[in-house]
Amino acid sequence: MLDPGMGPMTYLTSDGRVLEDLRGWDGDEIVEVDGLHAHSALIVGARKTGIVELLELIPQPPPGSPICSKCNGKRVAEPAPGFGIELPCNECDARGWIDAG
Repeated sequence: MLDPGMGPMTYLTSDGRVLEDLRGWDGDEIVEVDGLHAHSALIVGARKTGIVELLELIPQPPPGSPICSKCNGKRVAEPAPGFGIELPCNECDARGWIDAG
């Protein structure tokens, strides 16, 4: 379990997939997620469990990919200046980098 949730619970499978348990939240199934949802679950899971190696599952930037200007490559940023809490960056899908093309 990555996160028991203030929303759907999230899990990491032994083969590296990220699952959201929507039962009792806003659905009736367990679904595989990717992109921002998966990266956010890994970031939150790393924070909550202290297993920072979870962050290694987020794709590394291809050569020449620019760093995200919103989070400066940190994968997390304040949603608005002065918000006071950093959340997974939605500008780069919480990767820390932007697709070059």
